[in-house]
Amino acid sequence: GFLGAGYVLRIGRQLEIDVVTMRLTEKARRILGSITDFVALAFCAYVTYLGYRFVSLSYLMQASSASELDVPLWIPYLAIPIGFGILTLELLARLAARWGLVEGRTVRIEAHSVD
Repeated sequence: GFLGAGYVLRIGRQLEIDVVTMRLTEKARRILGSITDFVALAFCAYVTYLGYRFVSLSYLMQASSASELDVPLWIPYLAIPIGFGILTLELLARLAARWGLVEGRTVRIEAHSVD
C-alpha cells in the first residue's frame, strides 16, 4: 500500500469526499486543494523522515524476522520511507501543477454532480 500511494494520487484514483468542495467556486477549490496538499505534503515528508530513522535503527540493531527465513527487518521496512517519499514528491508536483508552474500536467479541479 505504501509503495502504490504515489501512483494512485498521480492518476487521481484516491478516495475523495467532495460534499463541501463541489459547492465551491473553482478558485476556492484551488485554494482549499492547495492547503490540503500542503498539509499532506508536510505530513508525508515527516513520515518519510521517521521511516528513514526507523529503517536505520532496525539496520543498526540487526533486527530480523522470527521466521525460518530470518529476513533482516530493515528490508521490508524500507517500504515506509520509499512510499512516503514518493508520495511527498507527488504532492509537491501536484501543488506545482495546481498553480500552473509545470507544463503538461493538470490537477483535476472539478465539481461532481449529485444524482
